[in-house]
Amino acid sequence: GYGTIFKITSNGDLTTLIYFDGTNGRSPMFPLTIGSDQNIYGSTTSGGTNGYGTVFSLNTNGTLTTVFYFNGSNGYYPSGVTMGTDGNLYGVTGGRIENSVSTNGTVFKLSTNGVLTTLVHFDGTIARNPACDLVLARDGNLYGGISDLQRHLSFDGNAGSLCRLIQSPMFTSITTSNGSAVLTWTSFTNGIYNVEFKPSLSAATWTTLTSNVPATATTTSVSDPNDGPTTRYYRVV
Repeated sequence: GYGTIFKITSNGDLTTLIYFDGTNGRSPMFPLTIGSDQNIYGSTTSGGTNGYGTVFSLNTNGTLTTVFYFNGSNGYYPSGVTMGTDGNLYGVTGGRIENSVSTNGTVFKLSTNGVLTTLVHFDGTIARNPACDLVLARDGNLYGGISDLQRHLSFDGNAGSLCRLIQSPMFTSITTSNGSAVLTWTSFTNGIYNVEFKPSLSAATWTTLTSNVPATATTTSVSDPNDGPTTRYYRVV
């Protein structure tokens, strides 16, 4: 009685692949997603080892593997998961327990081998207690309609928000050309970026190399003219 995963043909022939029994999760409520590894990923809103929900994978042979068990402190009531361009899974949880107090929810990143990173702690101002399925858009970012269940039920007119989760820029190459260093990083169309540097990792501050660089594609480049033998460490924000 805790839910199933099924497949159905266009002729209406249904096959039940998985019966959830509570220990492997219960109450799956959100869409499944196909990963770049061709496995199917999804979540259960509760159940699992700690009772706070799971993220699972299902291979083409119909074998279910639990990728992650939520324990409350790292989130509870997970919604659907979506695979980003970096091969990680992304999703939201409806809340998190901190010092025995329930908070407003999170956005998380989860590797396919079960390493979870909390990216956002909702503070109740832009959203709280989210329940949504993130969508990977053509610009490489994730979008979600955050259904703010608590505010919706209070009928105060604040029923949710639309959110965008920007993929962090990452350098893909640093090359030299005509005495200059050419820096290339991942970007999204219409994103605005600043490139900064410092002479050593122990230096206290970053110096702006160039600011307000508009991106027109999935990668963006700038040049740093070489003014002599120097060592520089770069970052893009």
